[in-house]
Amino acid sequence: MIKLSGFDLETLKTKYQNKQGINVFVNNIDLTHNPELNKITLSIRVANGLFEEDKKTKTVTEESKINVGFTINKEIELNEEWQQIFLNQKLSNNIFYSIKDSNIYNVDFTKLKADDFMLYSNIKDATYRVVSYTPTNFRNGVLKLQAKINDKTYDFDKKVGVGNYSNPFNEEFVQRNVNAYNFLIDTLTTADVSKVNESVYNIFSTNLLSGGYDTTRAIYTDKNDVPDSLHLGEDYLTAAFTPVVAPYDGEVIGIFYINYSEAEKNSAEGVGTSLMMRVKKSALNLTPAEYEKYFQIKDDNVGDDWMYIGFIHLDGQRTISQELGYTPKDVTVNKRNVVIAENLDPAHPKAVKKGDTIAFLGSPDTNGGWMPHVHITVYNNQSKHYNENNFFEMQKTRESRVNQYDATKADNTTKSPFNIRVDGVQSIFRGKGNPNQAYQVNPITGEAIETSKIDTSTNKTTKEKTPDGFITWIPLPISNYEKRNGLVDPNVLFKIRGQESFAFNLEALFELQEKQYN
Repeated sequence: MIKLSGFDLETLKTKYQNKQGINVFVNNIDLTHNPELNKITLSIRVANGLFEEDKKTKTVTEESKINVGFTINKEIELNEEWQQIFLNQKLSNNIFYSIKDSNIYNVDFTKLKADDFMLYSNIKDATYRVVSYTPTNFRNGVLKLQAKINDKTYDFDKKVGVGNYSNPFNEEFVQRNVNAYNFLIDTLTTADVSKVNESVYNIFSTNLLSGGYDTTRAIYTDKNDVPDSLHLGEDYLTAAFTPVVAPYDGEVIGIFYINYSEAEKNSAEGVGTSLMMRVKKSALNLTPAEYEKYFQIKDDNVGDDWMYIGFIHLDGQRTISQELGYTPKDVTVNKRNVVIAENLDPAHPKAVKKGDTIAFLGSPDTNGGWMPHVHITVYNNQSKHYNENNFFEMQKTRESRVNQYDATKADNTTKSPFNIRVDGVQSIFRGKGNPNQAYQVNPITGEAIETSKIDTSTNKTTKEKTPDGFITWIPLPISNYEKRNGLVDPNVLFKIRGQESFAFNLEALFELQEKQYN
């Protein structure tokens, strides 16, 4: 039992009943802060939030847009019974590992041996020995370990690898190309698009590259080298016409593409063919912590709600084909010729099994003018977005939009396939004048500092911003769009890329190549 002193919680709740909320909860159990086996650290969050009023009914809701909180870290000494309960977790959590010459994302765990793991620990005077190693799949394995601490010997298992995962491509293909490096193109411009080609696969000895989620790029806006567009999904680069598979059992609810003119096809501005599928959240097989963090599910009741996965830059003719069970149909939407999969919409979905081919990657003349790749955006489809204080803000669900799509009325603007459009990038508009000009700002507020200037011809005073160099980067926090659009990092599901992944910068590569040949 933990008692918080200094305030009467019940009195506060009564005093601000129906106006404010007070949340007190354990938000973390830290098993590594205290190396002693008989101690753990609890992180207790205390928060106060102002409830919102419903604009229509004028009643107070439980939604809170304004709230504050603080964390109390409390060291707990465990009795004998609780020591035994936490023992294996403490032992496992206090031993860390790295993989020789690699990392958990760029290695095939079926090819590793026990001596490929290097161990270290927070527990002083502890010695460890790897008894054996057993791979469970190409992404994970189990180490059997023996620890000697204070003359006591402990045998325990430690899971190693990325954890539960799925794939948007055939499992064998991803396993063959497990060294799918993270490619960085933040400062590439539209003029560099043609340089991004299949030669990079030979350089890095892989046929699969991954990257993009929560990165800012300059490549989407003409005559601009400032990263001012936030990428809202993950790009997986591989050969044209590579099959894309259903990562889980689910339903395809719509496929469409715009019939671009010849001039538009290679403009590096289009998205090619788009496909939207939905999956039961229970099918994701995530950990409780992952469900809570990324899908806003606060208890063990995952339920049968849908989440959504969108794919773009696909090949239209190969995807909307009899081979995959679809018939193409031409419709006109906003004076544009659009091809849809006939009789396919949220009310008439096509059931698919994990591993079924659902699409094919496009080529530059069918995918919008880009190097062949698939862009994947994931949506949690939750109506509430919780923050670190355990208060929530309401948000529109993805299905409130996609369910408006009706393939039988696709030429109707409100029922069109654009309701299943997949989010690609979010660009910031910087107004007229020199778009790259930076200005002096107030260091506290961040607002531009303006100086007064008198126009001698009119004797009027105007205010101008004070120039201060040029913009090199624009902050566009992904958290804004995770809250507003319900976005989820695709790497949470597929784990082809992670923070430890090997990475390379394409602009630096091009500069090296230019020096080599000049």
